[in-house]
Order: sequence, then C-alpha cells, then structure tokens
Amino acid sequence: MHSLDERKFHLLMGAVFLSAVILEEFLGRQAALWNPPRIGFVTFIVGMVWVGRYAGWRSELDAEQRRVLDERLARQERRIDALEDELRAARRDPLGRS
Repeated sequence: MHSLDERKFHLLMGAVFLSAVILEEFLGRQAALWNPPRIGFVTFIVGMVWVGRYAGWRSELDAEQRRVLDERLARQERRIDALEDELRAARRDPLGRS
C-alpha cells in the first residue's frame, strides 16, 4: 500500500485547508444560498484525536531516534577506547614483541 511521508502528508493537508478556506469565502460571496457547515462537538473531538495521535507518534519516533543515537554513540566510544588501548600497547613495544 502506498502512503505519504510526513512532509507530503502535511503539505497535502495544508493545501486542503487553504482550498477549503478560499472556497468557503468564495461561496459565501458568490452563492446566496451557501450556508457553511458548523463545526460540532464530534468534529472537534475527532480533530483533537488526530492532533493527539500525531503528537504521540512524533513522541514515539523521537524516543526511538534518541535510543538509536545513544546506542551508536556508546558503540563508537567503545571502538575509540579499543583503538586507544591498541595505540598505547603499540607505543610501549614499538617492535611488536609480546
């Protein structure tokens, strides 16, 4: 199934929002019988759930990225420590004798 990435999704939603605002203004001036819908409680709750779910998803994503970066940093620090130990050992015995 094809899905939009985060940026494309929000660009699409922004375009839909702007189109709705412009269309509502245009219809309010041009069509005398146009009666824009009122936003009810259920619509408001659905919108808030969407915003809350997005915030939760971003929070989960940020926590996962943080965990991965912490693991990578720890792995690099261990690698640096091992290389420093090898360098110290090589400097103690430049001929490579044990």
